[in-house]
Amino acid sequence: MTPDNPYEDFFESSGKQQPRSKDMDQKTPKKSVKKIPDEENIFKENIHDKRFKNSRESLDEVLASLRLFQREATAFSKLLSETRAIQHKVVSLISRLFFSSQKDPDKKSLAGERAYYRVLLKKFINIIEPMKGLAEIHRQTVEQFNRDIDEDYYSIDKEDHQIKKDKKQAIEGINLQRSILADAAADLDILTNALIATEKRMARYVDVGNYNNISSSELKLLISQRQDLTSGNDHQFQYQIFDINIIDKTVLQLGGYQKETSQQYLNKLMEAFKARN
Repeated sequence: MTPDNPYEDFFESSGKQQPRSKDMDQKTPKKSVKKIPDEENIFKENIHDKRFKNSRESLDEVLASLRLFQREATAFSKLLSETRAIQHKVVSLISRLFFSSQKDPDKKSLAGERAYYRVLLKKFINIIEPMKGLAEIHRQTVEQFNRDIDEDYYSIDKEDHQIKKDKKQAIEGINLQRSILADAAADLDILTNALIATEKRMARYVDVGNYNNISSSELKLLISQRQDLTSGNDHQFQYQIFDINIIDKTVLQLGGYQKETSQQYLNKLMEAFKARN
């Protein structure tokens, strides 16, 4: 007798599916579905792959580093102006005699020398700390330029005349960085000499008695602490490598850039962030 429901062979009256027979399972092979990773997983898997790190070209990255330096250097250059390190420049007695504008920095008392010494230390620290950050940006910029940019540099998106223009801009920017750091190094050198001169004047008050008295031990400790600061050891930053003479500064202003010379300079830059033994 034919059932009223033609689909009764497939479904039970309760509505549940009939169990599959073993023969059917053997005849129908299972297909494995390959899971396609989503975009987020692809990024996580390839985050350490250099091909996925940055799509910008090397020359564009150098120009971006130059812009970053200039933003940071705006406030720094103003700081150098406000510090007025030049007014602390140590001059000889003969210079003071012949040039009335040169003032004797002698503060006439130990208390005055101590106060002047603290001012010099504060100015030195205010300069060297931000200068180290700028020098690090400068080092990375020079390193990438020397590594990636040469005469055969090729760009997918830019024409030759634009590449030439960008390379010139990069060289000018790097030279400007060196010039700014050189100005800061010169100011630090002036402040260092002023600190040393003040220590020599303070030595006149060693064991003299009364309120103008300083012990030999205290003065020696002050000198030792100052030497750690002005040598760059306190900040693990040898700022002296940025000190350039007038001739070198003129060459930089004219836009000169030699690969070999710059490579030697880069080697010194790598050592600038190490403390002296």
